[in-house]
Amino acid sequence: TKFTSVASQYGVKGFPTILYINSQKKIEYRGDRNREDIIDFALRVHGPPVRYLSSCEQIDELVHNDRRVVFINFGPVDQTYTQLAATLQQYDWFYRSLILCKDFKEGIYVLKARGIVHKYDAEVDGDLQNWIRKQRFPHFARISGSNLQLILSSCKFLIFLESFLFTE
Repeated sequence: TKFTSVASQYGVKGFPTILYINSQKKIEYRGDRNREDIIDFALRVHGPPVRYLSSCEQIDELVHNDRRVVFINFGPVDQTYTQLAATLQQYDWFYRSLILCKDFKEGIYVLKARGIVHKYDAEVDGDLQNWIRKQRFPHFARISGSNLQLILSSCKFLIFLESFLFTE
């Protein structure tokens, strides 16, 4: 409220607004307002849309992560994947590796918590963008006002569980 000209320059219409700004891009944070999610957003958008993995150890760390859903393009560059990474960087982590470790073959994979891995198959899964939308959430996503629209765009069935606390 003190520097309204700066707010106007960057299109700030409400408070609090969190923006990542550098010489090439301006991205508004639309996630939950907790420390972990804000830091994750800042780390994602600070680097290139597709990050390169140069060792099997780096891939192992991603396979065994418990928090993030990540996408990896193994082998030759997939231009559609690269373009989607540039538009979805604010929401998801995208990697590329020329190294084939473990049971990975050339192609695009999603890695989820507890080592759950799915490989993209164009014949079965159809459009890559729709597949990424469907895979981008962990198996049990926490739904909030900031991610409800993204979850609905995944075209997956949603089951809402509500817990009750009964006291005497």
